Amino acid sequence: MPAVTGPPNALLDDPPATLAPGPANGAFAAGLEGWTVLGREDPVPLSTVRGPAIRLLRNTSLVSPPFEVPAGAQAILVTARAPGVGATLEVRARPVAGGPDAELGVLEPGNPFRSAPLGLAGLAGRSVRLVLDPLTALGRAVDVAGVGPIVVPLPGWTVARGVPEVVRRGGRPALLARDDPLEISSSRFGRGPGARSLLVAVRGAGRIRLDAGSRPVTARATPAWRDVRVPLARRGARARLDILARPEGGPVEMRDLGLVVRETRVQGLRVRRSGRARVVTGRLLPAGAGLPVELRSAAGRRLSRARADAAGRFRLRATAAAPRLEVWTPGDRTRLPGRRRLGG
Repeated sequence: MPAVTGPPNALLDDPPATLAPGPANGAFAAGLEGWTVLGREDPVPLSTVRGPAIRLLRNTSLVSPPFEVPAGAQAILVTARAPGVGATLEVRARPVAGGPDAELGVLEPGNPFRSAPLGLAGLAGRSVRLVLDPLTALGRAVDVAGVGPIVVPLPGWTVARGVPEVVRRGGRPALLARDDPLEISSSRFGRGPGARSLLVAVRGAGRIRLDAGSRPVTARATPAWRDVRVPLARRGARARLDILARPEGGPVEMRDLGLVVRETRVQGLRVRRSGRARVVTGRLLPAGAGLPVELRSAAGRRLSRARADAAGRFRLRATAAAPRLEVWTPGDRTRLPGRRRLGG
């Protein structure tokens, strides 16, 4: 297989991790023990097929027990439903040490219950309480069945803004920036030989900005998947990829987060004659496995075609007379074209 590795979890194949349960009694197994009620309408305990839940009516809010957001936390799950239309749930983080609330998001739950991730960017290491503030139409309610756990939807990456959501698209995982900007950074990784750029596949509505230490690149997402490449710094054994996705009127979807695009060098060329034919052997480096390779005349006419083996080695045979020959490969998605001329 070609060497296309990039940042850890670039293919989004690492499962989400659970870091901590979240606030105590987040599943309401002990009713409202530890929670504070703000409002005139008492919450109503429920027994559902999912287990215990709390119904919030009108503008009555719930404030969770304090808990510490662990290092590396990316999101907290909130499980809620709205039996009727016209109800939303605003979730905020209230620092125990004081200061303004941090808005985590506004849920528009439907029916049945659904668990939604809310971003915790910038809160690691801080003790907070979560404020559940329903905004309901007359006669409507929001049912909450769980607050927690604290999860890492995108292992191997740091989230500076927004909440990463990994979904399945056509049998493959994709990263979704649904409503708000999503800003993430990979951990540093070894770029390997011949690395020239990184690519990210993107589609949707909005813009994406990529930075890999050389020249940042901004591109617009379109309805069809497209590869966006960002150059790597010419020097340095390690690299990092920063991604900022800005939805505009729709979500931005991403996959293949930073696959390495490498140069292809034609090396070790040898030419020998076998009767009237000439046999050319060589190797495509640093990652030439399986690439098509051709022997062409100086005018561009194809004289022979083969495919490199698992080590990038190839063998071409041509009987046509030509004063000058060229070995050429078109490359592919993560390997740049390569060519080299040789004498007659």
